[in-house]
Amino acid sequence: MIDLHCHLLPGVDDGPQNVDESIALAKKLVEDGVKQVVVTPHMLDGVYNVSMSQLVDGIQNLQEVLQNHSIDLQVFPGADIHINAQLVKLINEEVVPTIANNKKYILLEPDNNIWGDVVDQVVFSLQIKNITPIITHPERYHVVQEDMWCLKSLAEANVPIQVTAASICGFFGKKVQKCSRELFQNGLAHIVASDAHGVRKRPPFMTEARKMMNKWLAKDVVDDIFDVYPRKILNGEYIQLPPPQKKKRRWFFG
Repeated sequence: MIDLHCHLLPGVDDGPQNVDESIALAKKLVEDGVKQVVVTPHMLDGVYNVSMSQLVDGIQNLQEVLQNHSIDLQVFPGADIHINAQLVKLINEEVVPTIANNKKYILLEPDNNIWGDVVDQVVFSLQIKNITPIITHPERYHVVQEDMWCLKSLAEANVPIQVTAASICGFFGKKVQKCSRELFQNGLAHIVASDAHGVRKRPPFMTEARKMMNKWLAKDVVDDIFDVYPRKILNGEYIQLPPPQKKKRRWFFG
């Protein structure tokens, strides 16, 4: 499998704090069936200040460490980028990276306080420059749990929506798990990634999530979610997402 969202780089954010912890997480990813991983430290979130040079040097060093430890895991650059109105400018200036430096996809992290029109405007500014944002882990936001259809306009605009594997497995509780299931079943989510932060803190759960998804959806749909879409995104290829389901009306009788 390909994991498009993982905090594997040591000592840069709330993921592994040293090389040993990164090695342990890398081994766990491989055990979990991951062969290629996009390393995605937090950027522009007001807490961590990871630079492009830190990312590039860190990935090069990490790949060498993994090879020296005979860990069969290929790493690519990326970032968990907090929403910012200047993203197009920051990408052009190479302040923040695209996934695998392919100039086609980025991970975009909104939050409970920044949603709706603000997200739509940032997404549109990226799309007109031929950059596709991938919305990360919306199932963990209260606004989405209360009304998942707030994602409908994004899904209709062919914006991939990524759910965390741990959410599918119930790691964040039943409410988040239920939201994850309903997002996928209504065509409002399209990709699963680990968003792993460590072996104990936030493990990958990719294989377990895939097993759970096979109970929720047809196998060919699950294969798209775990294999086809991630591979195309990593390669910078266009993906056409299926349209979301229509929102069901609720009937009230007095």
